[in-house]
Amino acid sequence: MKWIQLFISIALLTSTIFMAPAYAQNMSSDSAPFNTVSIPRPRHFNPATVETLSGNIVRVDRVASPGRRSGKGVHLSLQTSEETVDVHLGPSWYLDEQQLNLKSGDPVEVTGSRVTDAGLSAIIAAQVKSGDTVLNLRDESGQPTWRDMGRARNL
Repeated sequence: MKWIQLFISIALLTSTIFMAPAYAQNMSSDSAPFNTVSIPRPRHFNPATVETLSGNIVRVDRVASPGRRSGKGVHLSLQTSEETVDVHLGPSWYLDEQQLNLKSGDPVEVTGSRVTDAGLSAIIAAQVKSGDTVLNLRDESGQPTWRDMGRARNL
């Protein structure tokens, strides 16, 4: 009986030692020129709270997606004439495939749902306009344009 307990203990210890570097590597930042942060975020698009904001991008961040094993979301910090607001665009893999290259200082117009969770206000973007380029991220009900694309990518 003691041999079985010893074997199980060694197996658990060994798997922990070998899995830690793999887990840490998965948590490392992407090679793209974005800041990587981890912040709590509201997630529910509400069609009743849709508004349009104009301003300049303060920064673009890749944010760890809570509740997911991997992947990051792209957020903008947008400075308007009245406030600085966090704008949630979508998953980094989807934004990387689009033709919209957003960077600090760029003037943009964002249409999206203002949401508040635990005192934090943010915009869940449905559309981003930068110059003559328009990026549609969600339909009128808030359904993401990448909704079924993530599953197809994993096949």
